[in-house]
Amino acid sequence: MTNLTNKKAFVHRAFRRASEEPDVQIKREIKQAMADNFKIYFLEGENIQTENGFRRPDLIAKSKKLIIEIDGSWHDTMKGQKHDEKRNDDYKKLGFRCIVVHEGILSTFEMHPIQYIAPILYQMKLFDGLEVDF
Repeated sequence: MTNLTNKKAFVHRAFRRASEEPDVQIKREIKQAMADNFKIYFLEGENIQTENGFRRPDLIAKSKKLIIEIDGSWHDTMKGQKHDEKRNDDYKKLGFRCIVVHEGILSTFEMHPIQYIAPILYQMKLFDGLEVDF
C-alpha cells in the first residue's frame, strides 16, 4: 500500500469511528451485545485477504470464523446485490460464516440488532456447529 493510501485509510477509519451514522451506531451496539450476551468479541476495520483481493468486513470474530455485515439500502440495488454475492462467496471460500444485518429491518420493526442476530446464531449453533453459549 502506498503512503497516500495509508493516509486515506486512516482518515476514513477516524471519520467512521467518530461518525453517528446509523450503521456505525449499529456496529457499536452489536459489538457490545455480542460480547455481553455470547462472549463473542468482534474487531472492526480488519482486512482479510481473499482470492479477489482484500475485504474489510464490518465486524469480524476470527476465532469463531464469523463475520457480521451491516447493509443499508444501497445493497438493495442490482449493483449492491452483485457486490454482496461476491462478498459472501469470498467469505464462504475462507470458511467464514456471514450474518447480514439489514438496517431497514431494524428500523422498520424497531428492534435491537441482537434481537435480529440471536435467532441466526442459534440456527448456526444447531445446524452449523458454531460454538456459542445461550
